Amino acid sequence: MVDAKRLVQVLALGGVLLLAAHTAEADPPAHAVPEGLPVQLDGIVNAAEWQQALSLSLGESGAKLYLQQHRGMLLVALESPHAWPLRGNLTLFFSPDGKASGMRARDFVRINYEPHDHSRPHLIVRRMTAEGSQRVHDAVVARRWFSEHVAHVEMAFSLSVLGLTKDDRAPRRFAVHWVRPHSRRNVIWPAGLDFIGKPQQMPPDLATAGRWCLLNELGDPTGPGAFPKTVWTKFIEHDRELTRRGQEAHAAVNLLREEWKKTKKRNDEFEKEVFENLEWVQKHEKLSAGDLLARATTLRYLNRRAEALGILDALVNRTDRAASQSALFERVLTLESVDRYVEAARDWSELARRVPQYAGIYKPKAAAALDKAQAHAKEQRADAEDPNRATRPLVALHTPRGLVVLELFADEVPHAAEHFLNLVEAKFYDGLFFHRVKGDFLAQVGCPKTRQGCEFGGRGTSPIEVEMERNERREFWRGTVGFARRDRKVNGSQFFILTSPRLEFSDPGPEDEDGYTLFGRVVSGMGAVDEVAYCDRLDKAVVLRR
Repeated sequence: MVDAKRLVQVLALGGVLLLAAHTAEADPPAHAVPEGLPVQLDGIVNAAEWQQALSLSLGESGAKLYLQQHRGMLLVALESPHAWPLRGNLTLFFSPDGKASGMRARDFVRINYEPHDHSRPHLIVRRMTAEGSQRVHDAVVARRWFSEHVAHVEMAFSLSVLGLTKDDRAPRRFAVHWVRPHSRRNVIWPAGLDFIGKPQQMPPDLATAGRWCLLNELGDPTGPGAFPKTVWTKFIEHDRELTRRGQEAHAAVNLLREEWKKTKKRNDEFEKEVFENLEWVQKHEKLSAGDLLARATTLRYLNRRAEALGILDALVNRTDRAASQSALFERVLTLESVDRYVEAARDWSELARRVPQYAGIYKPKAAAALDKAQAHAKEQRADAEDPNRATRPLVALHTPRGLVVLELFADEVPHAAEHFLNLVEAKFYDGLFFHRVKGDFLAQVGCPKTRQGCEFGGRGTSPIEVEMERNERREFWRGTVGFARRDRKVNGSQFFILTSPRLEFSDPGPEDEDGYTLFGRVVSGMGAVDEVAYCDRLDKAVVLRR
């Protein structure tokens, strides 16, 4: 008898690594991809069209994957008895057979299909070349048919995409990864593959394709396509346009989120960049939660909060947790922008409940929103009881968006109010342009240099200026009118109207001791102020009551 322990020692000393705990893996499945009937690439997996195809069961989901060839093309279909999962995506992996197979192998191909996200192409195809991983454009097309109960996808591409040539049609290793967020687990075929790697490490079963399926009998990739050239061209053109419009819309919104204080409020431009593009997408595909959130964000920026809240209310109640939380966060910003602080506090509290790891941030915001609600209500009550309201000066601004009436707090900041009234009566403001307009922030006018064009606005002022005055009775709520100070000490002619509250103006920091002079508020025509865009003209300003 040979001592087993001694044998292990001998083999190890001889340079042979013995993994006693490792059991031999079964050989990976091998399948031939049959020649099948031509299919109508409409996204509907018709049993008659796919009856000759290789059929692969995708496990517990009850879904099936079909593969067949027609002429020089590989046709793939996915049929699921369930709705397509929110944020779900399907990835197909192809690699040459052999020792070097896997994601690093030359001619390794990955096809990723994400049918809902319009901020990126639905299909992203990458192939490994001698220069590294390269994007492959316009090579694969896919169509879908989704309902609440089923999901069908049909896909087509030339066999040459897999690196096959007329003279070299070696088998290809094949695997599938179907990501199904919020389900018990994702689908991986062949079953048992490890697609989860350690941080900054490639998963073992993507590094090598030894356990993937082997696809045999692949056809001639130089043969004719499965579709007429004109039909294929239309597929590609449609996908290009869908990608262009979706990415353009989302890029505009992403830039807006990052640089909204720098972005001039040009209503027509955002109508085209976001709304028109998403409307085109909607004619061809159902808008995703991300698309609707992008639309709501843009509406908030354009001061169209009622429309934004209508979209957000629907999104908050969706089953997609990530989309619901993003919508809830956007809704709380929208509510605060129109001084609806009690509702905002409720949403901050709900965010703290849903995202407990950020409760330390959201709970204080909920408390702060309630404090703002009390302060706002207190100021409104005091104003309603103030006998000076009946005699305060009124000024009308005639804008291309409508008439705006301002009430001036002459009893609280008399020098600022008098200065403004004198400028109005001198017709100083007539014909000037709104040179600084920021959505969900303010509309500013009053620079005389804008008579040469609104792009020159910002540095000019009136011949007469007055010292700043601090209004101790009021906060900078939505609709507040204040002077845009010059050199932090002097009020000139430029003034702003807030389209969302900026309470930090009432509580300046140590390096900003003087704040701003709050001298009025909008009492009529706030909707017109919301619509004002960069370079709108202030036709005239008129004193209604002094």
